[in-house]
Amino acid sequence: MGCFRKFGGDNAETFDKFDSKQWADIVKQLDQVMTDLEKVVESADDQQLAKWANGFDLPTLLPTEVEIARLRLAETVHQEVTSIRARRVGRRIAYRIVDEVLSDLGYRFEFRPRSSSIPLTLGKLIEMIDNAEVFGPDRESFLEAW
Repeated sequence: MGCFRKFGGDNAETFDKFDSKQWADIVKQLDQVMTDLEKVVESADDQQLAKWANGFDLPTLLPTEVEIARLRLAETVHQEVTSIRARRVGRRIAYRIVDEVLSDLGYRFEFRPRSSSIPLTLGKLIEMIDNAEVFGPDRESFLEAW
C-alpha cells in the first residue's frame, strides 16, 4: 500500500456536518468562485490558457524560496496548478501556498504549520495540504482547498 493509508470512515460523513443554511452558503460561495474563474478564463487568450495549464502563471518565487510540492488538478479544464513553497527565515523554514489563478483574484490559503524548525516529513506535508483552507477576498473561509 506504500505511503497511502486506507480510508476507514464513511464517505457520506463529508456531507453530514452541515445544516441546510450552511450548505446553501457554501454553494453560494462556490458559485462566486466559479463565476470569478469563468471571467478570468473567458478573457484569457490561447497563450495564457497554455501557461496556466503548465503552471507558468504561478506567482514568482521569493528570494531563497523553493517549491517543495506541486499539485495539478487534472480533472479541471485547464489543469490548475497549486504550488507549496518553503524558504529559510532566520532559523526557521517558512511555508507558503500559492495558486496560478486564485492568488491573482485575491484568494489566500490558510494552513498549519506556517513554519518549522526542521523540514516537514512527507506525512506532515500531506497533512498541511489536506487541512488547508482557501479564504476569499472578503476574508471569509469558503472551502477546504482540496
